Amino acid sequence: MKRRFPLQRQAAIMAFMVGMTAVVTSLVSGAHLLTIEKVMANQERQLRRALLIAAGLDAGAGLREGTEERLREGPGAGIWTVLSDDGRPQGYLVIGQAPGLWGRIRGVVGFDAEGRRLTGVEFTEHNETPGLGARIDEAEFKRQFPGKRPPFRLAGEAESEAPTDAFDAVTGATITSAAVRDLLNKSAERLQRALKGDAVP
Repeated sequence: MKRRFPLQRQAAIMAFMVGMTAVVTSLVSGAHLLTIEKVMANQERQLRRALLIAAGLDAGAGLREGTEERLREGPGAGIWTVLSDDGRPQGYLVIGQAPGLWGRIRGVVGFDAEGRRLTGVEFTEHNETPGLGARIDEAEFKRQFPGKRPPFRLAGEAESEAPTDAFDAVTGATITSAAVRDLLNKSAERLQRALKGDAVP
């Protein structure tokens, strides 16, 4: 036989649950409001660093003096121009994204002055599986892109050495690798449209 609580006890339990929910919600909201500026500043710093890495301007141990001044927004939304020391365009950076296995993969793709060959790739956001898809963050994976020209296709092991349009997929992470391919190819298409003066979505 089921045990039934008196109405007063049920009301007390409900009031306790509502009160605890209000307290926890207030604490989480307060922590969010107290840290939002720091979080936004960190995200901006992470993006700036990713831009510099993809452009090949990051010195590893630290940023070379004056490198950040060489980045200008444009010629389209999410596209940056990399300037040479004398102020002329020497490359472009495209912030792109594609759906991965567990969520979107976002990154910065660097291109040369013609917008044809890659100068670098840096991923800024993903939820891929550690030890599998998350290996896209490894230097060895990203090192295969500079100098190559999209559109890309996935290659088997060692096949990516010859053709410039192929790269080694992450073993056991086909969906993640396909997402990286799509991110790179879409970024290249967006840049070419922007350089021709077409509207970039």
